[in-house]
Amino acid sequence: MPERHAAARQLAVRIAHLLGPRAPGTVGTYLPTDGEIDPTLAVDDLRAHGWTVMLPIVRPGTTMWFAPWDGQAPLQPNRFGIEEPATPAELVDPVELDVVLVPCVGVDPAGNRLGFGAGYYDRAFRVEADPTFHTLLVGTVFDAQVVPALERADWDVPLDVVICESATMPTGARPRES
Repeated sequence: MPERHAAARQLAVRIAHLLGPRAPGTVGTYLPTDGEIDPTLAVDDLRAHGWTVMLPIVRPGTTMWFAPWDGQAPLQPNRFGIEEPATPAELVDPVELDVVLVPCVGVDPAGNRLGFGAGYYDRAFRVEADPTFHTLLVGTVFDAQVVPALERADWDVPLDVVICESATMPTGARPRES
């Protein structure tokens, strides 16, 4: 357990370095489950620097939205047992967020991601043809979850950056404005 917490602290430092130069905006994060690395150590720092923090909310069917999370509002488990805001005041389309920290089971340096298989993140960000899609997708993992290569399916949306405790890896997978 101390190793996992140390890795999460390093992840928080790397998230701060990545987002520090950016003007504050909206950042989607997640509450860790099933052994995922914990990105929430970065949340208080992000809020202190003016970021609005959002959590995903799974809706009936296969849609995912995000809701503001102040860290105090009550949470409830969704149908997968993952905590989400119990009574969100608003729901935000994922592509309206500036940055999203994406949980991964595995990831490669090219931005290919293996998730838990339900496809929520891929469906939420499958809008490459939309020129207004600007959300920076940041995969967060432990070092051990970075593999040399993963196969990308037609429906997979690649990550822009991969962060683990020992590295921050821009992927170059999607064209980005400077």
